[in-house]
Amino acid sequence: MNENDDKKKKKKKKKKRKYFEANHKHTGTQQAMVFSRNSILIFGLLMAGPWIWVLWKTSTPTRMLQTVDISIGFDKQSEQFNFPDLVDATQIQIDAELPYVTNRSIAVNLLDNLRGDIPKERTNYSVELVLSRDNSLAVSPDGLTAYVFYSYESIQSNDLPYLITQTILYHLLKSEVA
Repeated sequence: MNENDDKKKKKKKKKKRKYFEANHKHTGTQQAMVFSRNSILIFGLLMAGPWIWVLWKTSTPTRMLQTVDISIGFDKQSEQFNFPDLVDATQIQIDAELPYVTNRSIAVNLLDNLRGDIPKERTNYSVELVLSRDNSLAVSPDGLTAYVFYSYESIQSNDLPYLITQTILYHLLKSEVA
């Protein structure tokens, strides 16, 4: 009985092996080919991984973004007005115009120093507003302060944010945005 049982087990194993070989036709070359594809994939990832990491780390926009703070205030001898939304309106115009002026990653942040009762925030760049007969501008010799001469007409026509934007982007920050 033991011999019969052994023969039956061997026959079952042969049947299972034949069934497996018939349904799963892997030859030695196909197995080697799968191995070589995996090797190439792993090798490629090992070689490309450091380069991908370096490119990802150097291309983050926050790393390259440079913020320039500019204070906007009245000149000491000039008449002072109440312009509650002048800085906000100018900031909107600068944000809209800046991508057309430069392809560098630069941001301009305007600080409101228009009220005389609060201490002025110190920044590298500043814009001083001066009431005048005509609209014009001037930049100090050191290039850090711009003077916007504005008229009553520019106040009435709401041109003051435009004048300040043009002064900042095309004169005061000319070297920064170029």
